[in-house]
Amino acid sequence: MTFTLSLNTNPLVNRFAEPDDLIDAIAYDIGIRDVQLTHEFVNPGWPAATISKFVRLFRTALDRTGVRVTSGMTGPYGRLNHFGHPDADVRRYYVDWFKTFADISAELGASGMGTQFAIFTHRDFDDPELFEIALECWREVAEHARAAGLTYLFWEPMSVGREFGHTIDSCRALHNEIEAAGMAIPLKMMVDIDHGDVTSSDPADIDPYAWA
Repeated sequence: MTFTLSLNTNPLVNRFAEPDDLIDAIAYDIGIRDVQLTHEFVNPGWPAATISKFVRLFRTALDRTGVRVTSGMTGPYGRLNHFGHPDADVRRYYVDWFKTFADISAELGASGMGTQFAIFTHRDFDDPELFEIALECWREVAEHARAAGLTYLFWEPMSVGREFGHTIDSCRALHNEIEAAGMAIPLKMMVDIDHGDVTSSDPADIDPYAWA
């Protein structure tokens, strides 16, 4: 995979709302081409007609400026239990939500989409059955994402164990579990080098160079 400098739109949430304003700021004020678009700008929970309208507006703005959406990612208001929620109905809602997000991402030209692997409650931390359920949620989303035209998915390592990926070793272990599960398209780790667990006994876990 080729690396390019890109911008995640987390810091732009609430500062911009309309596609033209956001994309113009990225293209002309910030001066960058490639974007990881967070879900707040085209929320998969919106009515279908509203999603379609905003996708059209974004595509027009992207075509006009040459800015490219390379991936979709949950933003600051998306750090939720998702596939780790203890209630099956809530998990079903989020599986469908992420399928819609895959559609949105693909329609905007992205090749990938991601979020946290899962977030467990304090009560459910280390629940092996819920872990397998989370894997199955990802598997279903991956099937849909492939059909939508995405070529990969990614998960974000977090700083505490119940949110997954808090140490380098735990990331490797989860990576191996995911690889063994055999998704329809690759589900890879996003290297977030400042998310290590500050309580870890291994100094490498808070060393960004070790993560890199």
